[in-house]
Amino acid sequence: MSGSNTEKYRTYGAPQEWNALFMTQALQRVVEKENLQSLEWPHIEIFDACTQTEFNAKDLTEWHVIFQRMKNHFLVALCYRHFSLPAIRVLKKFFFHPELQHLAIKECLDIFIRTLGLIY
Repeated sequence: MSGSNTEKYRTYGAPQEWNALFMTQALQRVVEKENLQSLEWPHIEIFDACTQTEFNAKDLTEWHVIFQRMKNHFLVALCYRHFSLPAIRVLKKFFFHPELQHLAIKECLDIFIRTLGLIY
């Protein structure tokens, strides 16, 4: 991108610059502290942005803990039309991750099936 002196500089989006794990953990604590039963639009957007980058292999345990604590919120978000696409992206990140997939699916299979029943 051209700068003010026509020099080149690289631009990055926020998800490439911030510590996604730290941001996600902080947001998870806010959701738990406020005892939210469902996510609001800014929450799901931040979770979506935080899961756009690849999970660091050394952080998989922490990401799994986040999924365990937030899975019900992500599944409830599927029931809201405007929240469903970001919720799907977040869930896909866990459901299709080679190392987290078996844990994520096993832990929420029952509620996932009930959620799909509500939607359809």
